Amino acid sequence: MADFVILPTSDSPMDLQQAWDTLDRARHATRAALLPVRVEANTNAWAQTLATLEQTDTARFDTFIAKRQPIKTSLGMNPKQLYEYRELADELTRIAKEELA
Repeated sequence: MADFVILPTSDSPMDLQQAWDTLDRARHATRAALLPVRVEANTNAWAQTLATLEQTDTARFDTFIAKRQPIKTSLGMNPKQLYEYRELADELTRIAKEELA
C-alpha cells in the first residue's frame, strides 16, 4: 500500500513503455507519476520524450533528474550538492501537502 507511487524512468522508448504499463497499473490503486531520471536535456531523445509525455497527458513530475557523473559515482558518500534532488524534495513536499488538504 502506498499513498503515492514514484516511477523512475529514462528517456529510452523501452523504459517508457514499461513505465507506462506500471503507471497504468499503479493508478488503479493510488496516485502515481513518472520521474524522468538520467536525463540529457540537450538531446533529441529528451525533447521527444517530453513532447510525448505532454501530448499523452502522462502524470509526471515537473522536476527531472539530469544525468551527472557526480551522482553516478556518489555511492556511500555524503553529497555536497543535491542538484535537482532539492527541487524534487520541494515538489514532493507540495504533493504531500495537497494530499493532506
